[in-house]
Amino acid sequence: MSTEVLLLAVLGCLTLVSYMTAINSHGPTRLSISYLLATIVLATTVWAIVQHVNIGNGSKNCWK
Repeated sequence: MSTEVLLLAVLGCLTLVSYMTAINSHGPTRLSISYLLATIVLATTVWAIVQHVNIGNGSKNCWK
């Protein structure tokens, strides 16, 4: 397993932990900030995974 895949796995685990923290937060301000930050981490994780997959498929064209 390459380093990039391991870093993506760590980023995915960080996303899960951030949502677990957001679920356990109390108070409207803390709740909204926690979910906002967790959503930003989720968007970053999805973007990084998509970039990794697109770079991996750049040399191969499976439609031909």
